[in-house]
Amino acid sequence: MVAALQANGHTVAMTGDGVNDALALKDADIGVAMGAGSQATRAVAQLVLLDSDFAALLTTAPRIWRSWSCGISFGCCAARPAVPGSP
Repeated sequence: MVAALQANGHTVAMTGDGVNDALALKDADIGVAMGAGSQATRAVAQLVLLDSDFAALLTTAPRIWRSWSCGISFGCCAARPAVPGSP
């Protein structure tokens, strides 16, 4: 997903907390790890949320992007594995 978005000219920010997220965070232009996440994820991220509050990222992100002065626009998507019998 990260590579596909970047190939289309998008700047990609990725959030994650598990070892399975580490490669996507590493490949993203901006990797954001949750503070309570795995050590591997925190190690590759450019930004670590200390309180692991994803809602704080959504309210803080515009101020972060303005302070970096890089004109990044971002979208939010969530991927969930398909589990038989789940909604």
